[in-house]
Amino acid sequence: MAAPPIQLPSYESVVESGRSIWPSADFFRLRWYLRGPVEDSIRVIANPFDSTSPQEPYQTTVPDGGVRVHPVSQACLTNIPVSSITVTVRALDTWEESWQDAHREIDEGDKEYEQLADGTRRLARAYGEDRPGPPPTCVVRASAQPFVTVGDYVGAVHPWLRALEDDIRRAKGVWRFAPLNRNYDIFLDPVQLDHLFTWDTGSFKPPAEEAKWRGVAKVARDRADRLAAAAAEAFGGDAS
Repeated sequence: MAAPPIQLPSYESVVESGRSIWPSADFFRLRWYLRGPVEDSIRVIANPFDSTSPQEPYQTTVPDGGVRVHPVSQACLTNIPVSSITVTVRALDTWEESWQDAHREIDEGDKEYEQLADGTRRLARAYGEDRPGPPPTCVVRASAQPFVTVGDYVGAVHPWLRALEDDIRRAKGVWRFAPLNRNYDIFLDPVQLDHLFTWDTGSFKPPAEEAKWRGVAKVARDRADRLAAAAAEAFGGDAS
């Protein structure tokens, strides 16, 4: 008789249970930018704890026209394996509220309102720009493995982010009343998987950008050490 399929929890149920769930050390190896297709956007560093370690492409096209994906794609996405994860973008989560705040004091002649079912009205357009809608979500599910892999996550989230890039740029520029300039790259903070933080090179010039990646490596090391200590304690041993 075949063994029953492994039933893993969702990311959200692990969070609700109070357990600490983080990106795996393998996910911390990604340097993920929005520069078009995956081949042009994501690189993999050799050592997640050393931001200066060598990098390789996450995905490449081989001479026969096939696609080669880095082995890190097969790694588990999280320190606790999960069957699915729902993803949002932090800049879009707060965009509607920020948009309202940014346009609160502008001239009434530059505003358009809509009537709601309860008889109240709300700001619908300002300076000819529509009010942002509810934040979008992306559900990533396990495919080839019982658990969500790095490849599952990249395969679902990267095209989703590309489709949202214009909105992300508008959200980032909401207080300037202009989208983030396309001369500036957007890149992902790998520290949180469910509510993605996005950075941009307009805010972090090269020295600061390098410092950010050093900070990411430090977080990866800290979390690896905490996991090792917890495992040692569980088995009555010593993390050293």
